[in-house]
Amino acid sequence: MSQLRSLYMLLHEDFREVIKSKDVDLQIKQIVRRHSALSDLLIEMSDAFGAIFTIHVLFLSVTICFYGIAARINARLEDLNNFLISVITAVNIYNCCRHGQLVTDSAVDVATVAYDSVWEDLSCKHMKIILLAILRSQQASYIRSMKCSEISLKTFITIMNMTWSFISLVTKLYQD
Repeated sequence: MSQLRSLYMLLHEDFREVIKSKDVDLQIKQIVRRHSALSDLLIEMSDAFGAIFTIHVLFLSVTICFYGIAARINARLEDLNNFLISVITAVNIYNCCRHGQLVTDSAVDVATVAYDSVWEDLSCKHMKIILLAILRSQQASYIRSMKCSEISLKTFITIMNMTWSFISLVTKLYQD
């Protein structure tokens, strides 16, 4: 995911430099083609890694819930060691979600960078092309997990909130 983010950052630089080029028409067409290819690549990444991420999240949730409940009820040292493994898995999920968020932010920032370039000095034809690229970039493109949830920090927070709620519920049931 970090390579995709790097490609978006290079696209940002291309939008900044397009006005300075000698052949603006060719440069703009190449930039728009690259932007379209990156958007398609983002969708392909969703298809490739969506199932893996879903399995990883399910494993994390079940593991944290199981060991969290066991640690709260039994309070044995072995359960705390297993809970530490769950925390390490949570850090792995966090990194996946963080990189997904960074890719999404870079994709949305294309609109800002294109707008901040001196595109109003171009011909009407080129202005329309850049305006279409700006409009397309304003809609957030997420890497999706099984086409149902996006891989972002918001997803990580939701996963951890649900896991903690489940642990609290089961703990409360066993304590009463």
